[in-house]
Amino acid sequence: MTDQELKDLVASLAVNQQETDKKLDRINDLLGNIGRNNGFFAEDLFLAALEKKPQIGNIKFDSVHSHVKGLVKKGFDQEYDIVLQNGAYIGLVEVKYRLHPADVKKFATEAIPRFKEFFPQFADKKLIGAVASTSIPEESLQIAREHGLAVIAPDGQQIRFLNSETRDY
Repeated sequence: MTDQELKDLVASLAVNQQETDKKLDRINDLLGNIGRNNGFFAEDLFLAALEKKPQIGNIKFDSVHSHVKGLVKKGFDQEYDIVLQNGAYIGLVEVKYRLHPADVKKFATEAIPRFKEFFPQFADKKLIGAVASTSIPEESLQIAREHGLAVIAPDGQQIRFLNSETRDY
């Protein structure tokens, strides 16, 4: 192989690598969108259910809020997927499409304990936590129990019509 053939080969490989990198970026974007869409689906599912029946265990709530962000402290903020409130309690719900053990641990050991730091106006409220997911492995369920978290799963029995006006075809 001549020096020129080697240079041409290296240049060709560089162009091919750039094209491959672009394709991988598009695949990463698509996969990220799938994950985000799954997350939005799960959040909408559990938010609608908790708005319909604002209750965790035996505790009933007066209001339900989603995507609640706390104060920024030391460059760090915390968002809670669903927050329920009544006169005495705050219910915090972490929603995942698939609930991994690490998600449960992080929520129980970081997000719940930090709530009053980010929301000092609720310092006098009792906190309870729950995790909600469309897919819950046994290990995640066990960890949630160990941390005293309620676990919410769909039961497949309820639907609601967002539009019931139909037409004949």
